[in-house]
Amino acid sequence: MQTNSLTPTPGSISATQVRTGKYRRNGQLQSCEPCRKSKLRCDHIVPICQRCIRRRRGEQCVYLSNPLAKSRRSPRAQLPTPSTITGDGRSPGIVQSVETDRTSAVREAIANEASTCGNAVQRHRAASAPPLNARCEPPSSQNPGFLGVTSYSSIFADLGNLGVVPSNAEFSQVRYVMVSHHRMTESCEVLSFLKDRSTVNRFVSRIFEAAGGSSNMCLEPIMKQWLLELSIHHGDVLKAQEPGRIRRMCELIWRNTRSPLIFDGSISPLDWACLGTGPNLRWEVVGCIAAVTGICAASLDPSDSLLAETGVAGIDFAGRMLDLADACLGFCRDCQSMNDMFLCATGAENNTVIMMGLHQGIEANDKVPFFLAEQRKRALCGVYSSEVGLAAFLGRPPRLSYRHITLDLPLDLSEAQLMVGRDEIAAVTANLDKDGFSRVGRVERVTWLRAWVRFACRREDILDLAFGQHTPEEVLQRAKAIQDMTEEQWASLPPFVQRVRDESMDLSRLKPLEKLFHFYICQGLRSNELLLQRVLIRKTGAGSTKLIQTARAIFKDVLQLTQRVDVSSCFMMDINSILVIHGLRSAAIIAVELLKQEQLPHPDSALLPRSQTIQELSVFAARLGAVDPRDGSFAICDQGRKVITRILDKILSPPHAGDRVRADCHPQQLDRPQQNIEQFNVSGTSGETLRNPGLMVDASTTATGDIDFGFDTPYLGHDGDFMQWLEHVDWDRPEPWMAL
Repeated sequence: MQTNSLTPTPGSISATQVRTGKYRRNGQLQSCEPCRKSKLRCDHIVPICQRCIRRRRGEQCVYLSNPLAKSRRSPRAQLPTPSTITGDGRSPGIVQSVETDRTSAVREAIANEASTCGNAVQRHRAASAPPLNARCEPPSSQNPGFLGVTSYSSIFADLGNLGVVPSNAEFSQVRYVMVSHHRMTESCEVLSFLKDRSTVNRFVSRIFEAAGGSSNMCLEPIMKQWLLELSIHHGDVLKAQEPGRIRRMCELIWRNTRSPLIFDGSISPLDWACLGTGPNLRWEVVGCIAAVTGICAASLDPSDSLLAETGVAGIDFAGRMLDLADACLGFCRDCQSMNDMFLCATGAENNTVIMMGLHQGIEANDKVPFFLAEQRKRALCGVYSSEVGLAAFLGRPPRLSYRHITLDLPLDLSEAQLMVGRDEIAAVTANLDKDGFSRVGRVERVTWLRAWVRFACRREDILDLAFGQHTPEEVLQRAKAIQDMTEEQWASLPPFVQRVRDESMDLSRLKPLEKLFHFYICQGLRSNELLLQRVLIRKTGAGSTKLIQTARAIFKDVLQLTQRVDVSSCFMMDINSILVIHGLRSAAIIAVELLKQEQLPHPDSALLPRSQTIQELSVFAARLGAVDPRDGSFAICDQGRKVITRILDKILSPPHAGDRVRADCHPQQLDRPQQNIEQFNVSGTSGETLRNPGLMVDASTTATGDIDFGFDTPYLGHDGDFMQWLEHVDWDRPEPWMAL
C-alpha cells in the first residue's frame, strides 16, 4: 500500500543522530513544539524527535527559532542536514550525486545569507533550508524574460556595446533560491507518485500509443529518455521513499532547476533530454511526467482495462496528478525557470512564449537545434490558436494577436522525423511541398495545426468586428472580406486537406486520432461562420437561415463523433470538450429555433424537420447526462441538459388554450431574425486544465456564437446569467419572445 507520508518509523532512525543547534535563553536545547506544549521531555533530535515519531506527530515536529536567544556554537561538529539548498554562486549548478555532502564553508555562507533576509520569526525545522523570501533576493538576480527594443534595458545594451556597462554575458547566471521547510516537505511529497514507476510508465506509453506517438507537450522519445534516466539514477531512492534520501534528492532537483539550461544548435534531441533528467533532474520534467500520466487517466473510458489492472480511479487519479503538476510549476516559478521544458509543463503559455521571445520569430541556428525550433513553432501556434479560441468562447478580446507576433508555421513533420541527426534534416525536409505540407497525403497533428492557425487568424478578425464600433455598412464590408480571405486560405491548403470538408469520407478506415483531426478541421470553418453570422444578425439585422444551416451541420458531426466508441474510449476528455464547446452551442440554437416553429401559428417554411430534430436533441441530452460528475465539464453539461430537456418538454407538452392566439398578437415580431443564444457558463472549467497530449483541443477549438431572445446583452458576453434565466422560465406562461 503506497503512502504519501514521509514520516519515518522508529526503526528507521540511524545510529548517527543529530540534535538541534537551537538553544533557549537558559542555555538548554530548544524542544520541539509538540513536546513543549505537552510539557514532555524532548530528545531534540532533528529533523523529527523520537517522541513525535512514536506519537505519530512527525509533521508537527518543528523547532521554533527564538529571536531573543544568543547565537551559540554547537558543542560538537554537526553533520550536514539534507534539506538546505545552497545559495553560493561558486557552487556547481548541477550536483552529480544525491548522497554528496556539502562543505562547511557553503553552509556558513548560506547561514550568513539567510540572516540578512529579514528579522521576522522564522518557523522551520532545524534541518530545513532558510525560508523562501523573494524580497530578500537581489534585484539583479530576477529573471524578467524577453526584453524588447522599447524596454528599459535597451539603453544598457547600447552602453554595453560601448564598454560602459557589463554586457548580458558578464552578469551572473546563478539564481539564488531559498527553500522553506514547508516547500521542501511539499516537494518530497510530490516525488511519492514516482514510487510505482511501472504504473506511470504504462500510462505514459498508453497515451502515446493512442495518439500515434505524438503529443503537444513533448516528443515521445524525449519523454521515454526522461523516464529511463530517472529510473537508472534515482530508481532505488524513489522505490524506497526513505525520507532522508528523498530530501537529498529534492535538494538536488531544486539546485538543478535554478540552473539555466545551456546548449547550442548542435545538440541532439536525446542529449537535450538528458539535460533535465538523471543527475540533472529538474522540476519541469517531473511536472511533465505527472501531467501526461494524469491526462491519460482522464482520457480513458472508466471501464478501460488499464484502470482496472492498475487499481486507480481515472478521474480521481487524474486530479491528483494535476495537483502534483501544479506544485512542480510552483517550484519552477520559485526558481525563476524559463526554458522549453517549463513551456511544456506550464498552463501560462501566453506569458511564457512572450518571456522567451518566441513572438519575435523562430529559426534554427547555431544556438537553437532544428528539433527545438520546430517544437517552439508548434508551441507558439498552439498557444495563439488556443488563446483566440478561448477569447471567442468567453466573449473577451484575445491576449495575443497575429498583428503583433510572428507566426512561423511548423513544418509538417512527424515526431520521428524531428529526431533525425543534423545530416539527415535536408533529406527529411525535401519530402515536403513548397508550402511545408507533407506529400504523404494524410492529416497528421501538424497538418491540423497549420490549418487551425489560419482559422484562428480569421476568428480574431471576427472578434475585432464584434467588439469594434462599426456602422452596418462597415460590418457587411468587413464580413465579406473575412469570408473572402477564408476561402482564399482554404484554397491554398493541399488537396488532401480540402477533401476533409468537400468530400464525404469513410471514417471507419481512419484511426481515432485522425477522426478527431478531421472533425476539428471541418469545425474550424463552420465555427467561424457561425460566429460571423451572429455578428451580422446582431449588427445588421441579417436573417438566421444561414445560422441554422451551419448549426445543423455542426450538430450532426458532433452526434456522429460522440457516438463512436473507438474515439470516446481513448479520448474521453476530448469528447466531453466537444460536447461543451461545439455541441451545446449548436444544440441550443436548434432547440430554440424548433421552439419558435412550434409557437408560430402557421410557419411558412420550417427550417428544421420536427421529428428528426426532437430525436437528435433527445439523444444529445442523454449524452450530456452520461458525463461523469467528477469531470470538469460536468457542471456545464448538466446545465445544458436541463435547458434542452425543458425546451423539449415545452415542445412535446399539449399547448394551452389561446397560446397561439396570443402569439398572433405580436405579428411585428414574426419577421424578426433569430437572436443571440448566450454562451454557456464555463465556471466548471479551468484555464489550467490538463491538456491531452494526443491532441491540443482545449479552447483552441472553440468559437462562440450565441442567440439571445431580444435582450440587451453584449455581442460576445459571458453567459452564466442566460443559463440561470432559462432554468427559471415559466414555460406554461407564454412570453413575447415565444412568438419569435
